[in-house]
Amino acid sequence: MLKGGIRLAGSLFKAGVAKIFKDLEGQEDYLAMNMVPWTPYLYVNPGDPICAEYIGYFKNKTFMSKIGLSEFERIATKNPLRSLLVGKKGTSSPSDFSTEPLHLLPSAYMTVNKNVSHDRRKAHGLDQWWDPSFNGNMLIPMDTGRTRIPESLLVEIVARLPLRSISRFKSVSKTWKSLIESSYFRRLFVSLHRNSSSSWSLMFRTDNTNPITEAIGFNGCKTWGLPKSLGSYILPFQLTSSHYSYVASSNGLVWIEIFANRTDNMPYVHKSLVGNPVLQQWIEISPPPEPCVPAGLVTRVEEENGVVSSFKVVRTCQSRDRDMEDMYVWRVYVYSSETGLWSFKRLVSSYPLSYTASYNSMNLNGMIYMWEMDLDSIQQPGVLISYDFYGEESDDQCRVIPLPVLYNEHARRCLTNTSGGRNVIYIEILGRILKVWKLNNSFEWRLSREKINMASIECDVDYFPMAMNPFDSDIVYLWSRQHCCMVTGNLKKQEFIIHQDLEDWSSGEGCYRVNTLDSKSYMEANRNVTSVLMLSQFVLPKWMDSVPRMLN
Repeated sequence: MLKGGIRLAGSLFKAGVAKIFKDLEGQEDYLAMNMVPWTPYLYVNPGDPICAEYIGYFKNKTFMSKIGLSEFERIATKNPLRSLLVGKKGTSSPSDFSTEPLHLLPSAYMTVNKNVSHDRRKAHGLDQWWDPSFNGNMLIPMDTGRTRIPESLLVEIVARLPLRSISRFKSVSKTWKSLIESSYFRRLFVSLHRNSSSSWSLMFRTDNTNPITEAIGFNGCKTWGLPKSLGSYILPFQLTSSHYSYVASSNGLVWIEIFANRTDNMPYVHKSLVGNPVLQQWIEISPPPEPCVPAGLVTRVEEENGVVSSFKVVRTCQSRDRDMEDMYVWRVYVYSSETGLWSFKRLVSSYPLSYTASYNSMNLNGMIYMWEMDLDSIQQPGVLISYDFYGEESDDQCRVIPLPVLYNEHARRCLTNTSGGRNVIYIEILGRILKVWKLNNSFEWRLSREKINMASIECDVDYFPMAMNPFDSDIVYLWSRQHCCMVTGNLKKQEFIIHQDLEDWSSGEGCYRVNTLDSKSYMEANRNVTSVLMLSQFVLPKWMDSVPRMLN
């Protein structure tokens, strides 16, 4: 209260002195005129001795405006007492601001940290502004005759920021939170960023004895603006368990398994979580009615706005039914985010089902794709088994999709997808010949490009295809067993880069990071050349949707 009175008296005194000096009335306010269009964002902690004065300054500015003395306040701000007493007519120019009040601002959007800080150095630090426990509010001083930025223009400016920055605006006020979560703002953001890639990582499916591992990751894109690869965000920060595994991902959601530390006398504790690691939103999934093993994760995306509206967790029952004549049974439990409940499904296939939980699965438009091989016909290339878990409830038939080529024991194969998860891709390397097939809407394979003769490239013959870039069908990732490192291949230019020494590099869109050490451990442990490699693509969507939850 005392400080406020002193500040008010000081403003009136300086304004009065300024009026006495008639020579100041005709002087052009060069600095003030140039500062009018600029409204900075200030972040101030009351415990910060350097910046805390801005809080009182803007409170006084607002109070002066409310009581009708804004003109006095404006004159006082323009004329510090020092410049009034020592300044001389004709000594000030646009290039000489030695006596100008550079520390004072016409207006600002000021966010004040309401958390109490007893350490002055911490109160002046930057890390407090992205602390998860941050508690603050924004103070916007009243307009004092200045030109305001139109709200429509301000919204468009914010929509051009990456999602990581936009998410912080939601804590400014209820109005901003409501605006950012509106369908209008979502459409505007997606439209402005339609030509930008999203962050992604190619993940190895792991068990509880191995850490969560990504083969290669892309971050720093304009859409999300993340400083780290996606794998570093996966483990929920509130969990202290040292045993966890990555199972699957779909449209920005991931499924992980948590195995709590225990002693011999403690009960076995196991949890399943589905969530968005970047937003740190997680939902614990209740256990199914009987013992099951993970099979896959599928999501439903609304066509109108691209929002993930629901997800389903699919588990394969460990117990098996007797197969029917000419048909094979796949028993699954399906958890739905819409109901929060498990349901049992008994699916049938015309092809033997032996590996429904042994290898990775892929998901595409609500469908799960799994590679299967008949144990009685190991000289066959195997097939893809697919089922639409968002299809008709009465449909219990799995689709059997033969692979496009005959079996060859020397072939190296992988299944992947691209174009933002819209196409299933099959890649095969036989000798020095690389071929790529795409599965069309009729579930038929089509050779997507001419075969590539890798003989013209200095490379070894022991290459394993790993995956295709999620957004660029010209880029493939291979593993060189000779060099024990990843290789990036541009199929259009037929150029290949061996990442033996280079694990991090940048492009015009963002940063790439290759995890050579963990990739080597995984690839060396999976030497079974008869199988088909399937890495999981963890790709963030174009918008920061909340994790779908059961409707109340």
